[in-house]
Amino acid sequence: MPPVTYPAPPDGSSATFAILAVASAAARLALPQECALGRAVREADTGCIYALVPNGNAATAGDWVMLFGVMVLDSAPLMDTKATGTLTMAGNMVANKIVTIGDRVYTARANPAAANEFKVGADAGASLDNLIAAINGAAGAGTLYGTGTVAHALVTGSAGAGDTLVATAKDYGIAGNAIVSTTNANGSWGAATLAGGVTGTVPAYLGQEAIVGDYFYKATSIFPAVWIGPIPAEVIT
Repeated sequence: MPPVTYPAPPDGSSATFAILAVASAAARLALPQECALGRAVREADTGCIYALVPNGNAATAGDWVMLFGVMVLDSAPLMDTKATGTLTMAGNMVANKIVTIGDRVYTARANPAAANEFKVGADAGASLDNLIAAINGAAGAGTLYGTGTVAHALVTGSAGAGDTLVATAKDYGIAGNAIVSTTNANGSWGAATLAGGVTGTVPAYLGQEAIVGDYFYKATSIFPAVWIGPIPAEVIT
């Protein structure tokens, strides 16, 4: 990469510096200050370029300032995505059958009395609604589900199409793919664990651009990581 030229400093000295390549922000921050001062530093993992600007403080020597940064990627940047799983009922719940999500075991009861018990409804949809209320810690404690039940720490529950329940990880990323989903009730989960969780390509700043071949992507959110694109290079703004 050719040298980058910056405006001349007040003392009239040269402001043309070679760019120093480092692997990451951690490597940049670990640079000896005498090495970093007067140079531009590019992070390989983000594509961002920084300069250590003198601040007059002998203890810190300078402040890191981002000059510009574009990610160069081999494939499209990934979006942060939450893992999900769907429980599909073939008929109504039967008392004493269980639904397991993560480390929480929910038990169907005609009259729920204890924590993590839920009421068998008039049909599969009603039973699932009661289970969803238990998962979310919604209204109905003591009637729709047992007193003492607290909202699930890892997932939320919602009604899907037909007689289905959709469990969605609360956190984005691949960790949600390890959440167990099993049952011995009159139904089945799509898989033994939730699936589809993705840890996204995290932009260094809002609006950062990524180049993939002849196309750009632009970050519209840092967390969760959200990118728009692909955008042909000639129309990027």
